[in-house]
Order: sequence, then structure tokens, then C-alpha cells
Amino acid sequence: MSRALAAQPFPRLEAMALAGHELIRAERALSRQDFNVVSRLLRDEGVFFEWDHYPAGDLCDPVSGAQYFYHAHSAAERRAGEHGHFHCFVRVADTGLLHHLVAVAMDDRGRPTRLFTVNRWVTDDSWIDATAAIRLLDRFQLDAPKPSRWVNRWLQALLRLFRPEIETLLRRRDERLAAWRRRHAGVDALAARDLDTLSEAAISIEARIDELTRLLARMG
Repeated sequence: MSRALAAQPFPRLEAMALAGHELIRAERALSRQDFNVVSRLLRDEGVFFEWDHYPAGDLCDPVSGAQYFYHAHSAAERRAGEHGHFHCFVRVADTGLLHHLVAVAMDDRGRPTRLFTVNRWVTDDSWIDATAAIRLLDRFQLDAPKPSRWVNRWLQALLRLFRPEIETLLRRRDERLAAWRRRHAGVDALAARDLDTLSEAAISIEARIDELTRLLARMG
């Protein structure tokens, strides 16, 4: 069991467990319709083109400001077995600015394989540091019926299930940028093309839910 998980306060663990149940519920509902998360997302989108955003125009929740799109890089730029990835943002109502939080890589079976963060030039969002980005994670709430309420619930739940990892990745993102700046004085790190993926971590839904179940049972 990871130390990061064991160090979480009990209310956070409970919230993560509830997110896990919601995620599994969404997957079962999609499976009954012979879909996985990605195939349902793309069902009504026509021909799938590399680099295009899905759903078309992105999914934007008008209440929370949560926003996401799914896309795939060219085959030569994708990792073996990966189909594409979600980019997750929050647009802050007070400023209208869009902030990238995390990306979720999906495999050819529509299963998540890793979380990662990217440099500003990749998504052209408004940059904020890790502390500010972490404060926005609770705002990633999706209540829209399209492209699928189950897909939206799944993605929202995934970010809650792996909240400790996302927080760590955001901090590591900033640490890597700081180290790069020390080696390249006077150069804009946020525009550096040799810096794209800044931090990443492999994930497993099944392993996380198993860990949570055992940890909460031990805690009574």
C-alpha cells in the first residue's frame, strides 16, 4: 500500500471510496450498452481524426467551469497501446481564465493507464502554480448530459479517486520547471518545446479500489 494513500485523512479516503463506487457504476452502465468510456464519448462524433477535439467544441460545464476534451496524437507520437487522452481544465468565473489541471491517458480498450501534466504551450491555457491548481480540483464537476452523463461522471470520479496522485504531479510539474529555469536563465520555461510532459504516474482503478477497501477496513 502506498504511503501517500495511507497518509490521507479519513474524510478524504471516504470521498475517494465513494468516487470509486461512482466510477464502477458508470463503467457498468456503459458496459450494459456495449460501450467503454472512449467509445461512448466518440459515438456521435463521426469519423475520428487525430488531433481533433472530442466532443467537438469541448465539453464545458456552465455551472462549475469544468472543461475537457479528448484527442489523440499521431500514431508516431503515441505510446504503444495508447489511444488518446483527456485534457481536464477549470475556467474560473471571476476571471474567465482557463487552467489546465491534469491529463488522463487511455488505452485501446478505453481504460486509463496514466495521469500526466503538461507545459503551458501544449494547451495554451493560463498558467497557475501547483497550489492554485490544487485548489481548483474540487471545482471539476460535470453535470452535463452530453456527450454522455455516464462519461462525465466517470471522468469526474476518476479525478477524485486519484486526487493524491494529481496533487503530487502538479507539485512535481512545478519542481521540474524550477530546475529547468536554473539551468536556462532568461529563457521562458513555459514556452520551451523540449518540455512537454512535465510529470506522470501510472494508475490502476482496480488496484486503487482494492487499496482503499483494505485500508478503510483496517481503520474500521
